[in-house]
Amino acid sequence: LDKKAAFDGVVSAAIDTNEVGSLLNSARYAEDMQVMLAHRNGTVFVSQPKTALAPGTNLAVGFSDMLSAANQPGNTGADSVVRSVDHQRLAVLRTVAPAGLSLDKPLRVLLVRDQSEVFAGWRSDIKNGALFFAFLCAIGVISLGVFERQRAQKIVATKRLKLATEASGVGIWEFDLVSKRYYWDDAMFAMFGLDPSRVSERTDDWQRLLSAQDLSRMREATRKTVREGHTFEMTF
Repeated sequence: LDKKAAFDGVVSAAIDTNEVGSLLNSARYAEDMQVMLAHRNGTVFVSQPKTALAPGTNLAVGFSDMLSAANQPGNTGADSVVRSVDHQRLAVLRTVAPAGLSLDKPLRVLLVRDQSEVFAGWRSDIKNGALFFAFLCAIGVISLGVFERQRAQKIVATKRLKLATEASGVGIWEFDLVSKRYYWDDAMFAMFGLDPSRVSERTDDWQRLLSAQDLSRMREATRKTVREGHTFEMTF
């Protein structure tokens, strides 16, 4: 219209679908994502990739709920976003209506992804985590079984050794190099005539029963055993 409100002509603009298609394609961060630009009524006129909804297709096919919600009062602004799930697909619909651009009808931008593709990475992580946990559990069970079997074998071997030493009248003793303590079995205390409840914590009272010469030989033999690995063998 001119200044006198009379018809003055028509201004029209065309959208370069190739340029818009490249712009839409730049928003595709995943291979399975589909991006479409449509009229307010849902008619698609640009889509990426080529396998998405063909130009001329109406969004009412498959996305009718989203289109109806977007057309409700209050959902026509540039910031209105509607999320929906349709036929195992996740979709986001945005209304495009820039304030500085006079449009008789706003445009719609639709982004669609396959739900299975969206959760594929999560499912893979969960599966790998479950397999790793199961592997750790299996290793733990096997290790526990081996440990219990070895423990049972040691208990049996200890019992057999105890029965053998008791039957033969042989005593067994140990000397801890760290704590400097002797550990005797009952046969050792019986042979030396010592009361286990009355000896010192180091249980070396038996050394007082040795002569000075035997004590010296015993200590020398002990040093050679500890330092040089000689067999400890003495007769008192």
